[in-house]
Amino acid sequence: HESVLGEHSHSSHSAQVDYADHAVSLRIPKSEQGGLVNNSREHWAFPFTRVLDASTNQEAVFETVARPVADSVLEGFNGTIFAYGQ
Repeated sequence: HESVLGEHSHSSHSAQVDYADHAVSLRIPKSEQGGLVNNSREHWAFPFTRVLDASTNQEAVFETVARPVADSVLEGFNGTIFAYGQ
């Protein structure tokens, strides 16, 4: 799997973005403080459909994200657009 952003790690923690598989993977090892029986999760994977970078204009964001939701709402389906940015 080719990771376009590469793997980022901090001590034994790691994060990897794989554009080929459309996924973000996180690895956070179990804490030794959890004891012998430690059911803490170590690996997470989050799929994504598309990444819009900082150069993407507002119209392109609307067409990509909001228009399909708005169109389905007009057809009688429920829709939610949740946006967070920095």
